Amino acid sequence: SLSQNEELEAKLDVAIPDSPKKVQGQEFSKKLQQVSPQDRSETYKTQKLSEWHSFSSRSERIFGSLIDNGGFVSSVHSMVKGLMSEFSKDRNILLTLSQLPSSMIYSPSEHALKTSIVSICIGASMGYSEDQILDLGMCAYVSDFGMAFMKDIYTHPEQLSQESLIKLRSHPMIGANIIDGVRGMPSMASLVVYQVHERDNGTGYPKRRNGRFIHDYAKI
Repeated sequence: SLSQNEELEAKLDVAIPDSPKKVQGQEFSKKLQQVSPQDRSETYKTQKLSEWHSFSSRSERIFGSLIDNGGFVSSVHSMVKGLMSEFSKDRNILLTLSQLPSSMIYSPSEHALKTSIVSICIGASMGYSEDQILDLGMCAYVSDFGMAFMKDIYTHPEQLSQESLIKLRSHPMIGANIIDGVRGMPSMASLVVYQVHERDNGTGYPKRRNGRFIHDYAKI
């Protein structure tokens, strides 16, 4: 019989992704406000930097516990809603914050936060609704969860051996296993996690799927 891992992989391999249907008039982008340059005072910048550090700390706590506690989904949901709220008040702020200097060592929690931020911005530019962007932002946040189990690889940035590369490319399946069946996550989340390193031209991994078989959120 197939192991649980093999069963999930078989299910995801045959999944045909549905493209999110955009609803005219419900675009989240309609809510976005613009803050003028003269209103970007030093006080404003300090406040936003403080909020960024708060998001970063929340993200570290989420990765510290993964799904070991019952508040996992609500924590991710609340954080993405918070990012969307900041974005709606200042349409430039998320991309600005995402460009803050990163630590020299790869941080899964920081990468998750910035991936969610950039995905929210792209989703808004594509005309998605608030509900769709919430789903997208949550999927983006967990998209590289499997990397949390690759510390021996990402803390050594030198050229990867073939063995390490094979291990690295297993992280989408690890992440999909973590997310699959977690109550409260978007229904497409495990598929998006599984496909996030696929590429339109079929050169990605783990299954070298081409564009029409890749979920739109995974492409973003």
